[in-house]
Amino acid sequence: MDAHQLATLPLETLQSRLQQAQDAQHQLMLGKKAVSVGKDGSRVDFTQADSAQLSRYISALQSAIATKSGASVRRGPIYLGVG
Repeated sequence: MDAHQLATLPLETLQSRLQQAQDAQHQLMLGKKAVSVGKDGSRVDFTQADSAQLSRYISALQSAIATKSGASVRRGPIYLGVG
């Protein structure tokens, strides 16, 4: 699910899912082999091999929350090289 699709959910749901995803990421970083995120039939399992996918999900949730709350999303710098 991308940030635009997530933005259709209520803010409280987004914040709850973000907290669950961050907790799951923390557990993976501590060495847990597998974690689950979600409830009410929307459960997703992640393993250490899926940590990049979990990070993208967290970023999408953060972006959707920023959109819902009217905050602007800050992006990192773009470096242009001469090559």
